[in-house]
Amino acid sequence: MEHTYKIENKNIILRPMTEEDSEKYRQLRNIPAVKNCFFQSEEITKNAQMEWYRNYLLKEGEYMFSIRNKENLFIGCLGIYNVDKTNQSAEFGRIAILPEFCMGGYGTEATSAATKVAKFDLGLKRLFLYVKKSNAPAVKTYLNAGFVLSHESEGVIQMTFDL
Repeated sequence: MEHTYKIENKNIILRPMTEEDSEKYRQLRNIPAVKNCFFQSEEITKNAQMEWYRNYLLKEGEYMFSIRNKENLFIGCLGIYNVDKTNQSAEFGRIAILPEFCMGGYGTEATSAATKVAKFDLGLKRLFLYVKKSNAPAVKTYLNAGFVLSHESEGVIQMTFDL
């Protein structure tokens, strides 16, 4: 969904995903070490990404963000989606950070920034996510950002964040 939400933290900027960022996100998602962290880990083609991006722009309740560092370099993306206005909740995820930026705390900072957008701009009360148990760096990132474990089964962890 097209939106104008933008937030700056100490080391990162979250801004609305552009078409150009969408292609960078596709390239990032196709890195073997990254794609294996996603539940859908097949190779993403340029055409499939373009179709996804066009459909995303039309969907209510989906907010994709590009993550940039203070030098305005693209370092990743994340999303808040499946927004349920009745329950004031949404799913968080689709996060991917370029491998060379994974150890700098950027994921935690971007996740924390997204929780602020969810609370103050979208008026949500709760975020939830699903992550592969084997994706220890992501689990650590989410815990560091304030998510708590709510359920675990068959290699999948569900986490929540009360805003």
